[in-house]
Amino acid sequence: MSYDIRLVQKGTGETVTMPENHFIRGGIYAVEGTKQLCLNITYNYSTVLARVLGDERGIRSLYGQKSYDTLQTLCSAIKKCNRADISDNYWQPAENNVAMALVGLLEMALMAPSGVWQGD
Repeated sequence: MSYDIRLVQKGTGETVTMPENHFIRGGIYAVEGTKQLCLNITYNYSTVLARVLGDERGIRSLYGQKSYDTLQTLCSAIKKCNRADISDNYWQPAENNVAMALVGLLEMALMAPSGVWQGD
């Protein structure tokens, strides 16, 4: 089980696309990159995400918000992760893995600050 998170255009609900491919990687990713601003994050991170985002809904607490408005939240959550808690296994809820997923979301938010978070 996982979260499929994307940035959509307000009003149309269309996934935001970039002119060039990006290589932000999650649980599922396009080897050649993709123009769509979307990221798959394993549900295994849910407990850590709830803690570092300060909301029991975890990643879902971002849904419906404009990405620009979540920049501070994402930065704060990344800082709360214990970056010394490392695992080479993506599926492990090691805090560095969670931080890297949040960095991916932060990168997406910076690419499309007027996008709106949507997912599940």
